[in-house]
Amino acid sequence: MFFFCCLLLIALLASKLPGIFLPYSVNDKLKVDREALFCFVLFTVQLYVSYHPGDLCVSVTVAASELSSFASRVWGGLQSAVGASKTTRADADKQRNNRMEKENGSGVSTDRSLKVLAEFVERITEKGVDGIVKEYRRLDNFYDTTATYEAFRANMMKNRYSDVVCTDSTRVKLKLGEKDYGDYIHANFVNSSLLTTKFICTQGPLQSTIHDFWRMIFQERIENVLMLCKPCEDGRPKCSLYWPETVGKCDVMPTVQVKNTGEEVDEFSTITSLMVELNSNYAAADGELTSEQRKPLFLRLFRWTTWPDRGVPDHNSCRIPLQLLDRVRGAPCVVHCSAGIGRTGSILALEMALQKVVAGNKIDFEQVIR
Repeated sequence: MFFFCCLLLIALLASKLPGIFLPYSVNDKLKVDREALFCFVLFTVQLYVSYHPGDLCVSVTVAASELSSFASRVWGGLQSAVGASKTTRADADKQRNNRMEKENGSGVSTDRSLKVLAEFVERITEKGVDGIVKEYRRLDNFYDTTATYEAFRANMMKNRYSDVVCTDSTRVKLKLGEKDYGDYIHANFVNSSLLTTKFICTQGPLQSTIHDFWRMIFQERIENVLMLCKPCEDGRPKCSLYWPETVGKCDVMPTVQVKNTGEEVDEFSTITSLMVELNSNYAAADGELTSEQRKPLFLRLFRWTTWPDRGVPDHNSCRIPLQLLDRVRGAPCVVHCSAGIGRTGSILALEMALQKVVAGNKIDFEQVIR
């Protein structure tokens, strides 16, 4: 995950793509070699995710050469962008206040965002494959001694994987239907000052936890769900089919019911529109719910299923993460893959890094992921 985030960020942020969450003049000045950027990402990430101790020396030798080749092309483009920014400083200063408000509303200049990107690429290329692998190992060995997992251990039948824990301090506690169905779901709030909206990371629902999943969606008033896996991958179940597939179909559960109100497919994902409302019998029985809590909930399910488990997206899919984040960040969002840590964690770490770039702050993935 760490390696993927570092390198994918370089490619995606430095590419001139429509709709990216960066000041428009940053995109306008970044006229880099996009092919080199994508190759830089895909080659080095694929090396890392398929890493085995026995072939590290051979792999790193090959990767170091490729990394150097692609990075030199990337670095030249970024340096040109920074240079162009400096040469137009006089003109930029005259329009600084209007420009900053137009671009990002945060009071952060384009020059500063460009500098953050350039410094990030420079650090990554200086570290090389060896340096990034060492950073990952530090993260991989990190263990929070203050964390507890009592609810996780008490509800093992509701956990998809026995070795993917759910931390007590940030877990989502279900109140809707708690008396009859308990308060546990393998899901955690992502607590970070870098995020501009509420994000929840969760595992792919089991058949036995679909009801719990929709209880959470309705309770937390989630308006976007980002699904990053297929129900079955490489012959193994990864996530139960938790939504009604047919338009017009309604799945009725003890506390809520979910209706498919429409579906569309675009170049980035399959988008299913859903309506969730209280089951009439439950609504009548629960007198503690406020009128606001009883309102039907409308949400969108975005399914991006071309990102392989323990792998990286192919060349044509590399820009999709930013496009999806741009669509879901405006409202409370649930993100899940199968375990809820690999692809899901990568997306959230990428979002945090994006916010750092927009604010003009240094990108430190090791700090973000911890």
